[in-house]
Amino acid sequence: MNFNTTNILFMIFMTILFLIIGFKYGKTANKRGYIEGLKIGLSLILILVFINVLFCHSNFSIERLIYYLILILSSIAGSMIGINKKEL
Repeated sequence: MNFNTTNILFMIFMTILFLIIGFKYGKTANKRGYIEGLKIGLSLILILVFINVLFCHSNFSIERLIYYLILILSSIAGSMIGINKKEL
């Protein structure tokens, strides 16, 4: 596999991971799934940015910003789905 294929597969994996984490977090929330998804998404993104700055020393770019926004939207969507799928 080349570098681009690996990047795309990693992006898909991280998006699904954030969706699942948001779903699990949304099932425990009482209301406002989008706020809960935003909170968990931002906290995970802050951890990723910290690790990236600490170990990779890479510059911040527009591509990285779009990547983080996609992950945050994924966690928000997962949380909204999770709060709607809660067992009553």
